[in-house]
Amino acid sequence: MADEAVTVISGGSAGMGLAVALRVAADGGRIAVLGRRQTRLDHAVEMIGAAEARGVVSIQVDAIDEDEVIAAFAEIAERWGIINALVNAVGPSSAGGFDDLDDASWRAAFDQGVLTAVHCTRHALPLLRTAPWAVS
Repeated sequence: MADEAVTVISGGSAGMGLAVALRVAADGGRIAVLGRRQTRLDHAVEMIGAAEARGVVSIQVDAIDEDEVIAAFAEIAERWGIINALVNAVGPSSAGGFDDLDDASWRAAFDQGVLTAVHCTRHALPLLRTAPWAVS
C-alpha cells in the first residue's frame, strides 16, 4: 500500500529526484532523500513534508563514496527496516559540450551517473528483498 511504502531517492533534493519525492509524498508514502548538499536537503524536506508524506528523512551522502552509502542504508534499515522502491536520480554535474569536457570531467560524469546507482542499488537490495512482494 502507498501509505506503508518506503521509497529511497538518491539525488532526491532537486530536479527529477525531488519531483518523484513529491509524487510519492502525495500518495502518502515514507521517503528517504539522499543528497550531497544539506541546504538542498533541508528545502526538499520542507516541500515533501508539505505534500503530506507519512514520514520523511534526509541523509547527507555523497553516493560516489560507498562508505557513505553503506552508512545511509544502515540508517534507513534502523529507521524502517524495509524499502519498497529505490529511485536513482543522481545525474552528472559536468556541464559543457562534447569538445569542452576533458577526461577528468568525463570520469566524474560516469562516476556520478553510474557508480552512484551501483552503490545505492547494491546496498538497497537487502532491504528491498524484505518487502512482502519481493522475489529473491
